[in-house]
Amino acid sequence: MKQIEVEITTDCGWAHYGGEKTDEKQNVVKISDTLAEYLRPMLDDGLNMETIHELQAQMEESDSDLASELSKMYYDIENLCDDMMMEYCLENDKDYYDDDNLSEYYDKDVEEGLFIPSCNSIDEFYEAHKDEYEDFDENYDTIEEDYYNAKWNEYLDWVDHLEDNYERAVRCFGEDFSPMDRCLDWDYEILSISK
Repeated sequence: MKQIEVEITTDCGWAHYGGEKTDEKQNVVKISDTLAEYLRPMLDDGLNMETIHELQAQMEESDSDLASELSKMYYDIENLCDDMMMEYCLENDKDYYDDDNLSEYYDKDVEEGLFIPSCNSIDEFYEAHKDEYEDFDENYDTIEEDYYNAKWNEYLDWVDHLEDNYERAVRCFGEDFSPMDRCLDWDYEILSISK
């Protein structure tokens, strides 16, 4: 097996200040020795997505195994791009979080003991923050609202620090979320092939 170093470029449209929202990331994909030797002579001429598609179309008739490997390599790179777009959405699309979905997951995460709020009752919250309020009975509505807001913000912070991006995305955007829907265009270029 050999490794290719690939640079993936994404286009996410325009920012509010008029600049393009693009991202580039380098990653590594494993390919067979046979495919590596086939691609190596073409490396200096540039191997991007369009070139690989053309090579794959040519190979469909003459070498179906090599065409299958090129197809697999494409999907491996597309999966890396999908992960890259998921990270982008989680960091840049907080205004599009699905609050109903998050609320549903909040209940599940509390029930399963995955998320444990620091305060479990309004009384407990008041005890921890009573210096901020003059009187419990007079300020009850404000205390109650602050309590629920604090629990919600604590949960959002917990979600933002989940290590698994898929687990974060499914809570923030729902199970049908496809990060590639957010990407207007993408491309890749093979930068090197291991010896």
